Amino acid sequence: MTDNKVSPVEKRLIEAKIVRQILVEMIGEIGEEKAWEILDRTITKLSIDEGIEYARNVSCDATPESYMNLMMDWSEDGTLEIIPVSVSLKHAHFRINRCRYAEMYQQAGMTDLGKVLSCGRDGTVCLGYNPNITLNRAQTIMDGAAVCDFHLKLTEVG
Repeated sequence: MTDNKVSPVEKRLIEAKIVRQILVEMIGEIGEEKAWEILDRTITKLSIDEGIEYARNVSCDATPESYMNLMMDWSEDGTLEIIPVSVSLKHAHFRINRCRYAEMYQQAGMTDLGKVLSCGRDGTVCLGYNPNITLNRAQTIMDGAAVCDFHLKLTEVG
């Protein structure tokens, strides 16, 4: 019996191919700017919902530290190489030294889609996970940097 499990990177490539074709059709009908705007808005809504669902399923508080740990869980099969720099309940600073998602999008000639479908999700998934966590990231591998640098901070409520 063979294991037919689709890796997270393969799944994202399948999604990207479908989305790319839909985007091409939308651009032909409504123009490039409006098509990208609709795509971005749709992915934002989906990723916020995804973050809400993650928060419902964690057995701890939705903190920057627990969000980083979720990302480490998503790095199965070496999909992401995450290196913690400094972590506490109120902040998490970590680097991603390797991102197979970025590699896949670059090889497929779809970095523009990768920025929306993968990198663009990071902050909005985080927003759904806990709206009091802010993400700052000055650089990404998708944009050609050597690493992605994540700085998550829990803002004080009230």
